[in-house]
Amino acid sequence: MTPTPRDADLLARIAVGDRAAFEAFYRRHSVWLTLRLRYR
Repeated sequence: MTPTPRDADLLARIAVGDRAAFEAFYRRHSVWLTLRLRYR
């Protein structure tokens, strides 16, 4: 079983253009982000 990457690892991969890392990060935080932006 592959360990789940930490947010910091995903962000480092996103910084160099890793689209799969961006998708994983987005899926992980999409609910929180949606709620946060809705009540801004």
